[in-house]
Amino acid sequence: MNILSLSSDKTFFDKNSDTFNRIKEYSKLVNQVVVVVFNQKKEYLEIDNKIFIYSIKSKNIFCGFIKSIFFAFFIKRKHKTDVVTSQDPFLNGFASLIFSKIIGAKLLCSVYGTNIFDSYWSSKKSLFFKRLLAKFVFKNSHAIQADGLEAIDDLKKKYGDKVFWKPMIPYNIKDFFKDKISHSEINIIYVGRMVEQKNIPLLIDILEKVVGDNRGINFRFKIVGQGPFLNYFQEQIKLRKIDGFIDFHKSLNRDEIVDLFLRGDFFILCSRFEGFPRVFMESAASALPVITTRVGGIKGILKDGENSFIIEQGDFSGFVDRVNLLIRDNDLRKKMSEAIKNNFRNNYSFELTIDSQKKIFDYLEAL
Repeated sequence: MNILSLSSDKTFFDKNSDTFNRIKEYSKLVNQVVVVVFNQKKEYLEIDNKIFIYSIKSKNIFCGFIKSIFFAFFIKRKHKTDVVTSQDPFLNGFASLIFSKIIGAKLLCSVYGTNIFDSYWSSKKSLFFKRLLAKFVFKNSHAIQADGLEAIDDLKKKYGDKVFWKPMIPYNIKDFFKDKISHSEINIIYVGRMVEQKNIPLLIDILEKVVGDNRGINFRFKIVGQGPFLNYFQEQIKLRKIDGFIDFHKSLNRDEIVDLFLRGDFFILCSRFEGFPRVFMESAASALPVITTRVGGIKGILKDGENSFIIEQGDFSGFVDRVNLLIRDNDLRKKMSEAIKNNFRNNYSFELTIDSQKKIFDYLEAL
């Protein structure tokens, strides 16, 4: 089988990245992999006459979409393609659908991240066109792969047996399979983009209330992130005089992230919606209990009251109460830490991702 993938992930050209290593593992399942990346510059990478990575120079996704249609004819002449895979069911998915029609290949639609049936996400009027486009792409796909079990449940109701679960376990997840690093203070971790989806105003309110409730206890918030809400976040923590309890970084490299998680005591996330967040997997792998609002990607990894706490959307007091509980109850933290570590390390690995991908490719080959 010969696979072609359309993507906007520039790390395909980084041989040390999770994305590059993932595609190398996928290539072992098939005859050939071709990747077309929407990029700011023109690049080309070839590995062992089996992996071919092209870039389409484009200022934005829309320009990349238009150029990709013309590029499809070049690909048709240059490479045999049996399956086209999309990065998402939206504009990338539509481009992949057209690609598949021009080339005469089957379409595998990916749903990584946001579940388009999430109640908050689907309520936003600005995303109406995206929802219509996604439904059109889903209907015309030969198979659909999603990373969140909640998304799988929703998609199967509408599209049946052509829907498959493919958990996106990081290639190097075992970097987190190490012993905790001893530390004297309680470290509460947040790693995520500073965007509307992550509900940064709620995060700040939680930080302020927790700081006020726990004066005299030795704890720190370790916050990593950047994005449109960055200035707002920095201004607010100073205005509310809680910046002295927060160690903040815009970004950290991979080794620094691993070190941060291994020095942590629990992880917090108060997003409005999620798909199958990488941070849940990294937290679980490094024995960090999670306190999160109810979002997608919870099922399987997080078990409320056993290894984590899942808070209903809008329950500010409930979220703060659980944070206070884990700060003050050392035995409960240790119990939850052991539970989430054992559940994840016994049931999840990058090999699970590869096995899931193989099942999907086998299904498509049999059509």
